[in-house]
Amino acid sequence: MLNNKISFDIILFMSNIILVDEKIDSIYTGYLESLNYKIVKIIRNEVVYDEISSHTDIFCVKIKNNLIVEPNIYEYLKKNNVSNLIKGTSTLKSKYPQDIKYNLCVIGNYAVHNFNYTDEVVLEYTNKYGLKKVHVNQGYTNCSIAVIDEKSCITSNVEIYEKLSKVGLDVLLISEESEKNIKLIAGNGKFSKMHGFIGGALCKLNNKCILFGDKTYLEEYQKIEDFIIKKGYQFVDFKNKEIIDYGGIIEV
Repeated sequence: MLNNKISFDIILFMSNIILVDEKIDSIYTGYLESLNYKIVKIIRNEVVYDEISSHTDIFCVKIKNNLIVEPNIYEYLKKNNVSNLIKGTSTLKSKYPQDIKYNLCVIGNYAVHNFNYTDEVVLEYTNKYGLKKVHVNQGYTNCSIAVIDEKSCITSNVEIYEKLSKVGLDVLLISEESEKNIKLIAGNGKFSKMHGFIGGALCKLNNKCILFGDKTYLEEYQKIEDFIIKKGYQFVDFKNKEIIDYGGIIEV
């Protein structure tokens, strides 16, 4: 009876789901599962180019407790018991800016995006919850920003840094050179010639900021680690692993 009770409690505790790229290394899914999360992988979708074809931040955006998703993955996520799903209106296409419709970044009460291309439903929920819009030219906004908490973030984009600093957020600006060692994975499973962004490689989960790789591959890792620790969070990395942009994670 005791063993059954323990098993039942674990099942209840593991009710939270994390959405991840299907290409993610098992070392990271194993770590996330050790934190008692259930993993749901975003499967490859050929409407966009290979490197981002299963990135969560390309196909999904979370506004408050609502998960707004690209129509092609709606039924898949529904079958995997992802709750609070809302179907967007925009079907993504391979060429920029038709692949950025859901790449809005939420930081506290601010919504950051190139609002010339935001999906209509994403805009609707941005307005519904009274989020203050910060327009930037960078369409891959969520990719470009590593959100640390509701008042702080990290980016290499100077315009994002300036505009978010202006509204009172604490923004750590890193050099674009720091992101050159962040890898993207192509459709053949090998590293792409393109490089990734800090927002897709560094993710906040509860009291932890998780880097998908070894921090020492980032030129400014000490600056980043100090910023995170100063905010009161633990910085988690994985030794001897290349840093990979998986399009972040979303807890639902």
